[in-house]
Amino acid sequence: SSFMRRSFRSVLSSRLGREVERASSVAAMLPLALVVALAASPLVAADAPAAPNLDEMLERISSGEFDNNFHAGEMLVGRPKSHDEQVAGCLLDKVGAIVDEDGVRSFVNDLQVDLAACCTRGDTKACANEVRPAYALLSDVNYGDARADAVEGRVVAMLLRAAERRLAPERV
Repeated sequence: SSFMRRSFRSVLSSRLGREVERASSVAAMLPLALVVALAASPLVAADAPAAPNLDEMLERISSGEFDNNFHAGEMLVGRPKSHDEQVAGCLLDKVGAIVDEDGVRSFVNDLQVDLAACCTRGDTKACANEVRPAYALLSDVNYGDARADAVEGRVVAMLLRAAERRLAPERV
């Protein structure tokens, strides 16, 4: 229903805002030397080039060629209660990466790899069918066929819809 969608988006928006505020206050408390040291050292190695399409990327994860970077995130209230909620949390984590960390512009390749990993649990076929268009848009950016600002809003909308199908609004 449209009320459910508005409610879900409102809860998600509020939760994202709180996460940003919390992160900002924590960052303000860190000593400058620690911030400089963390910024200067590579904490995570970038992934190898992502596959151009979701199905191939899922095959590469399944074969062990790529690590399965599945991460249910921290957007849910409490622990995930099902595989569907884990997948929803993973998708919402990618929304946060796009919105809060400028992921499409800053690390689209890693975002593709991590998004594909979201579809490695639960009903993997349904997830892949829903996420495939978003992955394709990210791939277009990664391969220079589209601009980040032209696709990021659509990618966020697609991922929110896919998460909404797996999660009750009160769980966010």
